[in-house]
This record gives sequence, structure tokens and C-alpha cells, in this order.
Amino acid sequence: MEKYIKALFDFTKLPTKLFLLLTFVTGFILFFDQKIFDDKMFLNGLKTQYGWIVGLVFIISVSFAVLNFFIWIIHSLINWFLRKKRVNYMKTQVAQLDSFEKSVLREFILQGKKSIEMPIDDETVSGLISRGILVKNTQLGGSFIMKGMNVSLRINRLVEKVILVEHLDISNPPTDEQILFAKQNRPTWIRGGYY
Repeated sequence: MEKYIKALFDFTKLPTKLFLLLTFVTGFILFFDQKIFDDKMFLNGLKTQYGWIVGLVFIISVSFAVLNFFIWIIHSLINWFLRKKRVNYMKTQVAQLDSFEKSVLREFILQGKKSIEMPIDDETVSGLISRGILVKNTQLGGSFIMKGMNVSLRINRLVEKVILVEHLDISNPPTDEQILFAKQNRPTWIRGGYY
């Protein structure tokens, strides 16, 4: 009995295109005129001899196609809801940045880079990583390269979509006073001689 149950669940892993194809073919056989099969395809008596099998396959394939469609809709709604929730979370995180975190994020603007090597033992940097605002640049296979305690970091793509320069106490375009303020209030690891 276990083999049959396992075979049924393996059957549900078949692609939806196969079920749609079976639905189309068996529906064609069931709902079109028998003369087409007798005259043009030389399949005399196809409906009368195998109609019950074709009907059963049609019902099963339609059922699996509809089931796969509903599963796709549910997964799409769940993904949409989780993405929206993640965007809202990132918006609140960006709105709650303190002055130290803002200075770290301003470095991307000051240096004009998408990725910057930062010390992950710095409490501000590690806090931004743990909150998902900064992410490590991964190489092949999900690994990343470290130089001592420095690692190449970038701003999370989701954060890039919600963050504005105004969140970092800079207007667009920045004034000379704001640029001077940003250069004078750089992170300690920049002023400490790392760069």
C-alpha cells in the first residue's frame, strides 16, 4: 500500500505541461465528432472501445492541472505577501537608522562604490549585517573572501529600493555643508587608518 501512495505523490511531481497536454488530447478525443477519428485518422471505434479510459485520464489530468494552478496561485500570494512584509520591515529599519549606521551607509556615496570592504568586528557594521541592511558579497558557491576581519559588503537590494539619500541626512543634490559634514563624520574604522 505504501508503494502506491508513494507512486501517487511522485505522480504529482510531473510538470503541469504534461497534464495540460493530456487534458487537451483526451478532451479532443472525447468532445469532437467520432467521424474525424474514423475517416481522417483511421482510428475506428476509438471512443466506443476506449472511451471510459480516455474519460478517466481526462478527469485525472484536469484535476491535476487545476490542482497545480491553485498551488501556483497560493505560492504566488504567499511570496507576494512575504515580499511586501520584507519591504515594510526594511522601511522601518531604514527609518530607525542611528547616526553611526548612517555614516557607514554614507561611505557608499562618498566612495562611489557598490561594494566596500568593512571590518565585520565593528559593532555598527555587524549590526547592519544582522538586520539585513548590509549583505556579504558572495563568490561562487556562496563563499565570500575575507582579508583579516574585513569583508566585502554591499547594501541589500531590497534596501536600495526603499532607502533615499534623505535617510542618510543628505539632500539630493547634496550641499557643500552636507558633504563636509559627511566627510567629517566618517566611521571610526575609516578614520582609524583602515582606509
